[in-house]
Amino acid sequence: MTLSQEQAYAYLLQLFADLLKFPDEELYDQLLNGDIDSRINKLGAAAGKEIRVDFRPEIGSYDSLVHDYNNCFLGFSGSAALPVESLYMVWTVDQSYHLPYKNEKGHLMSDSALHIRHILQELQLEIPPEYELMPDHLVILLELKAYFLANGLFEEAIQFCREHLDWLDEYYSILKAKQPQSFYLKVIRKLNEILH
Repeated sequence: MTLSQEQAYAYLLQLFADLLKFPDEELYDQLLNGDIDSRINKLGAAAGKEIRVDFRPEIGSYDSLVHDYNNCFLGFSGSAALPVESLYMVWTVDQSYHLPYKNEKGHLMSDSALHIRHILQELQLEIPPEYELMPDHLVILLELKAYFLANGLFEEAIQFCREHLDWLDEYYSILKAKQPQSFYLKVIRKLNEILH
C-alpha cells in the first residue's frame, strides 16, 4: 500500500507519540531490533522529511530505558522536564482573571490545555486517564496533529502546529540542561527536525 505524504507524516507523528509514552517491553524490543529506526526512516522519506535515525545504539537494557523515562518525565531524580505545553506558556491571556500567577509560566491547565480539551471534545476524542490533568501533553498534541493529517484537515494541522507546538525548542533546551545524556533528548531533537 502506498501512503500519501500526509498519511506518512501522520504515521510518523504517531510513532513519535508512542516513543514518548511509558516504554513497554514490546516497544523496547522494536527499538532494540531496529524496527523503530527502520519505520521512522521509511515514513520520513515517504513524508518528504529529511530525517534519519539510529536509536538502536542508544538502547541499553529495558530497565535503563524505564529509568531514563522516569528521570526525564516523572522527576524521580529531581531533574525532570515534563513535556506539557502549559508549563512553557503564560498561564492565561484573559485579563479578567485575578490570579497572581496568570502571567507566569510553569503551571498546568493553562489556556492551551483548555483549548486542547475543547478540540478533543468537539472531535469526540477521549483523553486517556493518565493525561486528564495535562491534555496538552506532547503525546496528545502529536496524536491530535496526526489525526488532522490522517483526516485530510491540512489547514487545521498547520494552524495547530503554529498554536501548540511552538514551545518545543525551549523544551529541548530545558531537557538538555537537565538530562544531557538521555535517549529521550535524542527523540525530542529528531521530533523537532520533522516538525520544522
